[in-house]
Amino acid sequence: MHQWPSLKTAFDQFAQTGWRMPTNRGDQYANRYLASLLAFDQVASAAGEPDLAQRTRAWANQTTEALVAWWQRTAQTGSLESFRGVSELDPFIGRGDGLSLAVAPHRHKVALFQDLAPEVARLLQARCPSAIGPVWNTFQRLYSTWWVVGEERQVHFGENFVDPPDLALGGFRAMAWLTPATGPELARRLDLPFCRADLYHIMKLGIALDRLPH
Repeated sequence: MHQWPSLKTAFDQFAQTGWRMPTNRGDQYANRYLASLLAFDQVASAAGEPDLAQRTRAWANQTTEALVAWWQRTAQTGSLESFRGVSELDPFIGRGDGLSLAVAPHRHKVALFQDLAPEVARLLQARCPSAIGPVWNTFQRLYSTWWVVGEERQVHFGENFVDPPDLALGGFRAMAWLTPATGPELARRLDLPFCRADLYHIMKLGIALDRLPH
């Protein structure tokens, strides 16, 4: 625990930002922040600071509730899969929806899957299991070649050339931790590395190997 002072300082700096998971829309970093809060709760408890652990736990619980609500909304409303003209497409490009979070116009992220951690996936399976199937099925229909690294976005979203590798990693994590996919099924969705020493590819290899029979 010799790094505890540095960890506590980092937590305090994050707390000062005032971040809270929005209750009526998504957040690109929701999974990352929730996983960090869950981990910090355990570290604070081990460091003998129960008040700080309790504060962190309450923050994690609020984040979990908002994240679950986001999944449930997306499961009910789906995503834009076809359109009859620019009057339907332009609002989607600018604002996105539950599945395709608009970071900026023409720049969407499947933030429900981004930075997903096993601990967060287990919470989702416990709190909103009925939402996982519809969201995953919509994703597979719209992003039918999600696992192909460097895929041309024309398959599912126009006016951009290729998808960055985080889309394939996000889909891979969701498939591994939110669906009953087996190790061999995951292995078939590895594709090629995006570049030399591709850390995204290395993470996918580790997840797939973890699911293979030992």
